[in-house]
Amino acid sequence: MTVLVTVGLTPVGLPPAGSDAANAELREVVVKPREPRPDVFFLAGRVQPDYERSAAILQRRNCGDCAWFAFERFRTDAHSRFRLRVPDPETGEKLVCYRVKVAASKSFSKSYSETICIGPIA
Repeated sequence: MTVLVTVGLTPVGLPPAGSDAANAELREVVVKPREPRPDVFFLAGRVQPDYERSAAILQRRNCGDCAWFAFERFRTDAHSRFRLRVPDPETGEKLVCYRVKVAASKSFSKSYSETICIGPIA
């Protein structure tokens, strides 16, 4: 059996000093874990302000100190929303974390959602 643990993190994404995006805003990326039935997990969320049909990346970290890597690339829908199924952690995995990354643009800096972690019940 697994349990969902949400670790709140402040969105990070500061552009290099001296770039045009240095004064850019961060997009708000909201992600909520959903478990419609045991061992089936979804991440549902929204990007604000409007980010219709735009590219984003679901990143994964296989342990608490491991590096983030691109797990799945996807596009938001016409209302800047998304819904992604994530696999149940394999037997023996202690903790798997996910977050959504949205690329920078002329008006906005690179932005991240909060981190959602899935792990076994101790």
